[in-house]
Amino acid sequence: MLTFLIAPLLAVSLALGSGGQSRVVGRVPLAFNGIGRAVWVPADTGAGDVTCALVAAEWSCENISDGVRGVVILVGDGVVSAVAVGLPPIDPAPAAWGRVVRVTAGGASPDDLHDLTMAAFRPERSRVRLQTRRFAAVQDDDVHVWKVTDATFWVAGGEADPNAFLELKGPDVGDRRLAVQRLREGPPDESFYLAAAMPASLGGRVHDARGLAADAAEIELWELLQPDQRPPRFDDSVPLIRRATASASIDGAFRFDRVTGEVALITASHPTLGAGRVWITEPGPPVDLELVPPTRATGRVVKRSLPVAGALLRFVPDADAFVASADPMDYVSREVRTADDGTFSLPLPAKHAGTVLVLLDDGARARVSVSGAPTKGDIVLGDIAIPDSVHLTVRLLDGSGCAVVALGPLGPLGLARVRAESATTVYELDLPEAGVWSLNAECADKAYGLDPPIVVVPPEGTPTSVDARLRKSPG
Repeated sequence: MLTFLIAPLLAVSLALGSGGQSRVVGRVPLAFNGIGRAVWVPADTGAGDVTCALVAAEWSCENISDGVRGVVILVGDGVVSAVAVGLPPIDPAPAAWGRVVRVTAGGASPDDLHDLTMAAFRPERSRVRLQTRRFAAVQDDDVHVWKVTDATFWVAGGEADPNAFLELKGPDVGDRRLAVQRLREGPPDESFYLAAAMPASLGGRVHDARGLAADAAEIELWELLQPDQRPPRFDDSVPLIRRATASASIDGAFRFDRVTGEVALITASHPTLGAGRVWITEPGPPVDLELVPPTRATGRVVKRSLPVAGALLRFVPDADAFVASADPMDYVSREVRTADDGTFSLPLPAKHAGTVLVLLDDGARARVSVSGAPTKGDIVLGDIAIPDSVHLTVRLLDGSGCAVVALGPLGPLGLARVRAESATTVYELDLPEAGVWSLNAECADKAYGLDPPIVVVPPEGTPTSVDARLRKSPG
């Protein structure tokens, strides 16, 4: 009898019998408690009549012909494990579920099933933006994939994201997705067959209303989050996952390769020409994508009645609107700087409930509210006057040698950080805006909260002062 280790903690014995038949024996992981069954899943056709059993702490498979390859699946109560025989090793650690996935030619040719890869992904969910309907894909560490033959994979895992999916890729097949939930719904000893797709290309041209090519426009390809469910309508309520990105060429052309003809949304954005989108519900001619010019906020930045050149302007969304957004990119736009005469033309995002934030190089700033209501033409803001800074004095009663840090104003997005050091216990801070500011201290590379933790600084009047003490523990 020959004994060898396939993986840590799992010894497998191979006993040679008459007529080239073998008996394979192995130990059962402790999680099974000796309860369950062992099933043989052949990797190739014509594997013969292999029978397996699980008794107490051992499993065994009989009648394995010489050269036959396969996977022994151990099925217990809410637990599953797999052992490869004649194949690359599989981690035997018990999982909550597992299935063998076999890739068939489907719309491709059998000769195209080479150099295949399979990996698990999930949508990247925000803990804050719970209404998001546009997701990026990130690796799912709760789902594990092992390649056992050229077109066979063992997939196992735990509590995966409800929208987790497997992605099948290969140089001569279309990129195909499979919902992990479909694997979890079937018995672990029943293989799942996934048909490969013939690769196709999806391309077109992006331009503005005058036909001008949108050189270097950012193009994104989105597919349905649930690949097997076609929604009754196609709008912003449909959950999508980003599948690919591209940049338009000098003539506005773009192209995505190895697509499979599924329902998709193509979005495009250009820093000056605007944005556009088009749904693709069936294969057709090249996509003609016209950009809609953005609404712009125009005006002039002044300080003490003089125009300010080089001031930075950015749009800052309303916090509540941003959190409730289905697509956070609806509230994102590029920054601009003022011209020599202080004027500006700031492109606003598709949804512009929020403020225009003006930042000067010396830290001074100002905000102007922008209505989120639909509008035709530009939004004229007029002159935006940069106010003088507001002064805050902090007397730190028990923090000699520390630095005081103010963060604020709290509430709106776009916080400023002001730090002051002092050789005494009195710290002078020039804050760029009035409002509610949080107070902290940095002492010997450790951060401490202060009491009081916040201070309200009015826009005008007598400079604000406050007595503060360090909290006892850093954090």
